[in-house]
Amino acid sequence: MMHGIDYHGQRVAGWLACEKLDGWRAFWTGCDLVTRQGNSYSAPAWFTADLPAGVALDCELVTLSGRTSHDLVNGLVRRGAWERLRLVVFDAPEVAGGFAKRIEQARRLVANVVEVFTVRGIKDARERMQAIVARGGEGLMLHEPRARYVDWRTDSLLKLKPAGLLGAGGA
Repeated sequence: MMHGIDYHGQRVAGWLACEKLDGWRAFWTGCDLVTRQGNSYSAPAWFTADLPAGVALDCELVTLSGRTSHDLVNGLVRRGAWERLRLVVFDAPEVAGGFAKRIEQARRLVANVVEVFTVRGIKDARERMQAIVARGGEGLMLHEPRARYVDWRTDSLLKLKPAGLLGAGGA
């Protein structure tokens, strides 16, 4: 799965951004919902019924509110409380082309895709990140629009979090 690095002054004008979710990473293989390590979540059929067969999607498991914590999602998954969870799609890795094209295709395939906006510059990104944090969110993910999907950490995907979260992998 693709992983970002912390923002450290990179030029991001024209990049695409979405809210950084604090749930559990999930990957729809096209037939099974799996963890980062490739283990099946054993999600009930009704939970994955609207996901496209044969199309991979990079996702996040979050609570119904969307504002959540990693630990809360962990507990709900372990208890099998799938009715209290939802799956948010943020990439379609097998679609050819950059992130802009992949997220556009994801929107055609499923309803629950992260909201994406174009960043005018770092001031714009920080203002939007602060608004998200004020509503209980974690921060932003900044995507280079032409970047291909890769299965490792990359500087074409940046995490922007409040300065107070620097020790937690923020920026």
